Amino acid sequence: FTKMSAVVGLALWSQHWFWYPMSHFMELALQPTVLIGLNHDLKLPTAFSVVCSTKPSVFAYPKRLEEKKEEKKELVATAVLSTTAKAKARLAKQEADHKAPPPAAVDAEVDAAPVAAIVAEEKAKEPTSFNVQNPSRVTLAQLPHLSFDLSQRYVPVVPTRRPAGIVLLKDRHPHEKESVVAVQAPSQAGAEEEADAPEPFEFEPTPL
Repeated sequence: FTKMSAVVGLALWSQHWFWYPMSHFMELALQPTVLIGLNHDLKLPTAFSVVCSTKPSVFAYPKRLEEKKEEKKELVATAVLSTTAKAKARLAKQEADHKAPPPAAVDAEVDAAPVAAIVAEEKAKEPTSFNVQNPSRVTLAQLPHLSFDLSQRYVPVVPTRRPAGIVLLKDRHPHEKESVVAVQAPSQAGAEEEADAPEPFEFEPTPL
């Protein structure tokens, strides 16, 4: 194990059947995979982001698997006379001789193919870094590649902490208008009333 607190948390959590408050020790074994930047009003500013010095595809979500549907074609055997087959083969050979390109044209096509592949590869080349917006998913393997951009409007109150979890931010331009992420409160429609507490009772264990 690389995280001793996770081992201790699981060991204590496994005893929660004896003392229920021990169930909270499970939190020591968990690792948050999120980045949430909050301002002084505990709101999420959209102008805050962190820099990830890897290609976007390294930590991107995996693509959904698509089932390939193959159409099965039934082959029907047909009777072909030997003379007909020989005539078709002779005709196909003659057409191939007439359509064969000269050697110079073949060499030109072969030389042009690698050049076109290199150009296409340069166009599809990924950037070496990208910005992780607020809020976003951040995995444990991604943490070594993340860093704060201290030139932006919102900077962390503690710049030396790791850029993950909940980060409290300081506004370098407090007089400017803020743009925050709209957070909607859960709807109360259809909420059921809580049941009444049970009547007090005394438990008497049955002697063995």
